[in-house]
Amino acid sequence: MCSSDLEDLARRDFTINAMAIEPMKGLVGVECPSGKLIDLGGRGVKDLESGLLRTVGQAEERIGEDGLRIVRAFRFLDLGEGGLRKFDPELSVAISSNLPMLSKVSKERIWNELQRVLSCSNSMRIVESMAEHGIFEEILPGISINTNTEPSDDYIVNLALICRDEESDGAKMSDRIASLLRLSRKESSALSDLHECRKIDLDPSVESVRRFSATRSNTQKSQILDYKRRSEEHTSELQSPDHL
Repeated sequence: MCSSDLEDLARRDFTINAMAIEPMKGLVGVECPSGKLIDLGGRGVKDLESGLLRTVGQAEERIGEDGLRIVRAFRFLDLGEGGLRKFDPELSVAISSNLPMLSKVSKERIWNELQRVLSCSNSMRIVESMAEHGIFEEILPGISINTNTEPSDDYIVNLALICRDEESDGAKMSDRIASLLRLSRKESSALSDLHECRKIDLDPSVESVRRFSATRSNTQKSQILDYKRRSEEHTSELQSPDHL
């Protein structure tokens, strides 16, 4: 591996990302290719095995290079069915001490990372950790965050769920969040629609269900039912094939 490749690894953010495979002889046309693992600093594999998220080099320095790494770090906590990784203590401190850097990061980049967090298997546990570190006070100032819910597989539903304590109407809240995170029109519209449904009692009568089915797209119906289900509402009647 050439020096430029090693320099690239040294600039990576986390040890689990600072690894590469250097191809060995016989790769072309061989059924069992082989290679040499390059583990910068020798910590990548160990951190993968132990479930630890650690920066390459000093945490304060590495986080201070790019404020987006603050949000990106939370995305890497997710281990799917394996639960969550844990932060190296120095990384946790560096995140909290560098929060003002988030104001220098474009809203589009922040939303891109947050969208990935909200799509994770353990999204609500990660969001809870983000709240504990003060992330939302920086990226969604003035918005109440509620993590006491079962996560959805839909990131917009998850965004609506964590913001469901907001008292403003759907349009006002979605406009506010759209300006803070640069949501697309489609995302903003879906968020507004879901927030408007938070205090509506779903009527399981055949007439109401048919009206609901006729006035909503399949995506809208799926999101609304998912949202109400995660909000501990009873939606089984609305999902009946006889009704829909």
